[in-house]
Amino acid sequence: MSLFPTIPFLKSWKLPSRNWLIFICGVSSISGYTAYDVYQCKQLENDFKFRAKVIANQPLQPSGRVRKVIVFVSPTELARWSFKRHVKPIFDAAALDYDLFDASRPGRIQKAVRERIWDGKDLVKEEHAKALELAEEEAKRRKFWFSLPKQPEEEDLILRANGPKYSDQVGLIAVGRDAWRELLNGINEGCMGQRIPPKIVEKVGVIPVNIGNENDKKCDPLLWVEPLCSESNIPDKSFLFPPIAYIPSKNLEGLKNIPVRLWDWINERKQKKIAGELAMQVVFEETRNINENDLNLGLEFELTSAARSARRLGKDEVPGETIMIHKNILERLRIYL
Repeated sequence: MSLFPTIPFLKSWKLPSRNWLIFICGVSSISGYTAYDVYQCKQLENDFKFRAKVIANQPLQPSGRVRKVIVFVSPTELARWSFKRHVKPIFDAAALDYDLFDASRPGRIQKAVRERIWDGKDLVKEEHAKALELAEEEAKRRKFWFSLPKQPEEEDLILRANGPKYSDQVGLIAVGRDAWRELLNGINEGCMGQRIPPKIVEKVGVIPVNIGNENDKKCDPLLWVEPLCSESNIPDKSFLFPPIAYIPSKNLEGLKNIPVRLWDWINERKQKKIAGELAMQVVFEETRNINENDLNLGLEFELTSAARSARRLGKDEVPGETIMIHKNILERLRIYL
């Protein structure tokens, strides 16, 4: 007599075939590993949010402003997904205000950064001229003891309400290698170039310009004229650059990278941890001086097919991947740790 009771329906039960066992084991393993990855990603996100709330809970002075950054996203779906998935929850938890610049095509980020640097240079000139004007008015006012203090102008009131067009406290964040390259090239163009006066644009119309490469000629009426692009246009040390940051976003192309992309899909926690730590450094304003090695950030993950072919052939210049920035500008930039 058996020690265990006999179960009727188990008498006819048999193990599945070998093929079914292989299929069930494979699906179960992948499903379990994916579920574990989702759980770990949720734990990392909760940890980052808990740490970022320290900044959100700090009291704000009545005359103070919420910290703000500008996020430049590469024109790829993976870059948009990386920001929404890994960076945005941390910025929201830290109550960090941000403007999202989603580039619809290459070159838009470079143009926007260049215009912002030009706004900063114009603002410095205006502040210098205004300081001289105020000094002259103050000297004249001292001659008459009964003169009334100067009332604030309408432009000053608008400036106090909306803030200046340029501020070195507003960080510039690049999500993806393309955005990082255009960000640095835009800073270089803004420093070494000058904004064309409106009268010149009306007379000339379309002007041939130099964009990073001497042999690459393009036509754009909003870019600077070649003779105005020189080292003499670089602002002095009184001009402060905003801190910048790079957040990786893998953009692997080609059939050979399909297994890598599938592996990354079930190992999202690794990319989430890297992007989350960089976003936390932006939140806590931890910066350092930039160096030449930072120009190659993300280059190994986001090479285009043309760039990979060029590197395979041993070419020095990789098309579409070159960052051109003056040494005097590079040593004055700050990057989030």
